[in-house]
Amino acid sequence: MTRTSYEAQTTDKAQTADEAQTSYEAQTSYEPRTPDKPDKKESADHSGASRRLGSPIPARWRIAGWILFTTALTLLAVLLTVRSLMMNQARAEAHEAIAQELREFRAFSAEGVDPTTAKPFTSIEKMLEIYLSRQSAAEDEVILGSVGGRVLYTPTGALSSGSISHQLPQDRQLIEAIGSGTAASGISQTSGGELHWARLPVVSGQETGHLIVGFYMAPLVAEAASTTLIIFCVSLGGLQ
Repeated sequence: MTRTSYEAQTTDKAQTADEAQTSYEAQTSYEPRTPDKPDKKESADHSGASRRLGSPIPARWRIAGWILFTTALTLLAVLLTVRSLMMNQARAEAHEAIAQELREFRAFSAEGVDPTTAKPFTSIEKMLEIYLSRQSAAEDEVILGSVGGRVLYTPTGALSSGSISHQLPQDRQLIEAIGSGTAASGISQTSGGELHWARLPVVSGQETGHLIVGFYMAPLVAEAASTTLIIFCVSLGGLQ
């Protein structure tokens, strides 16, 4: 073999080795994979779904709504409290007026002297008649005496105001129920509304009578309702 032929063979082997190395490197080379970008349509669908999961009402309106709601509850509590206090005050005033009338009659009967004759009373009927003629009932008050089936009363107060539809002196059934009962005071429902009353027995020998003092609550209830309504309207105007 000649030298030239040997060199040619050597060159061919070297080229073949280089080509094989290049092919192996091409097969084993690694390129990092780029993550697939999300589809724009799919991203928009996810975003729309997220928005649909939330409240369609703006946050500022929700906050304003809660403020108005809590304010309304507070206003309602205040109105109920005011009405309750006014009703309690009205009942206290009615009971005090009744108690005052009974105290005056006790003092009058304890004296037992007819001011028209300066002599002791000869009958319960005469004592009740003189006492009632000297009294002036309050606007919602009624004062009457019952003895031997006869009813005496003061014509002033609720009987002359025109604001009360019920006339106690004409309601004999209620008068008999009050006089024959064992309770010294009570509350009766009438056509003129709730009537708070108290009775005081008057006894002289075999004769028995009663002084009955009543107070109609309807005007006071109406006044309390009117005041509550005014407060409500003013407060409602302040919320706007």
